[in-house]
Amino acid sequence: WIAFDLETLSCVEDGEHSGRFWTYAAGAQHMATKFVKTAASKEELTTQQCLTDMIKFMVDCASRIGSAAETEAEDDADTSVMMYAVGHNISSFDSIEVLHTILQDQAKYTLISLLKSNGRYITFTLQVGDIEIKFIDSFLFTNDSLASVAKALGLKTQKLSLPHRYLQNVPTWDEALRRLNSDVSWADLEPYMDWFDGMKNDDLQERINGRTHDQWIRDTAVFKAWEAKKAERFNFKTAMETYLNADVEIVQQIVERLGKSLADKYGINIGNSMTVGVSRGAYLAATAVTRHSQAGDRSASYAVGRVQSWRFHIANA
Repeated sequence: WIAFDLETLSCVEDGEHSGRFWTYAAGAQHMATKFVKTAASKEELTTQQCLTDMIKFMVDCASRIGSAAETEAEDDADTSVMMYAVGHNISSFDSIEVLHTILQDQAKYTLISLLKSNGRYITFTLQVGDIEIKFIDSFLFTNDSLASVAKALGLKTQKLSLPHRYLQNVPTWDEALRRLNSDVSWADLEPYMDWFDGMKNDDLQERINGRTHDQWIRDTAVFKAWEAKKAERFNFKTAMETYLNADVEIVQQIVERLGKSLADKYGINIGNSMTVGVSRGAYLAATAVTRHSQAGDRSASYAVGRVQSWRFHIANA
């Protein structure tokens, strides 16, 4: 398994709006390799070289695993490697960036499977030589925000906060690079803060008589946290690298914790059985019980399967 995270900026230059990939973090589970790649020049901001490097990193990790397997295996054993690349909620945007890179260099990469649902690319498999890399949206088996899952599982790493709007709709590429490398205070970032980030629909729809919009903002957890640290200054690039690394660590810990739990309890591989629907058979088999009728000498056996909510499994994994 490899966990990864992408971050993009959007720029308006020459009257046109363009989205460009600029930084990512990736880490291989059970390996010491972990890194962040951040654009250092205007040229890197407007190319997909960072993403190409990320795919190469994944292939290198898979090759190392394959070589180790060949060394330990019998002569006729299958030592082919399937690598799982997991990112949270990637089907909304990150998958498109990855697919663009793959399709732009089909001499290196072969797309051998693709699952699309409601316009979202939720999983696809890339072949590079004899190595297969399956990209998976971890939202399929968590069904919640990264922050909520990390909190529910009590993970060592928790979700950090950083205003993404600071790098959205930037006037020029030069300005985007300046913002990326600038020292800022949280007070400077006030115009880019999303005060309602992380709030549930019920909270967003709640109406309190007499409460103004400004008072509503001041009551949010995001505003209270921002107000407590608004005088703090920091380098935005360093903060973004820390933010991305935290996301990667959370995804890795979710895969390890939830993946092991579901494999032990139900024999489910979350790399292939990623939703309650797909895993239904395993749940029913694991929760089946036999009941006998008390009416006379009649007896009957009932296979009773009860699929509990996915959040229950996350909270008790």
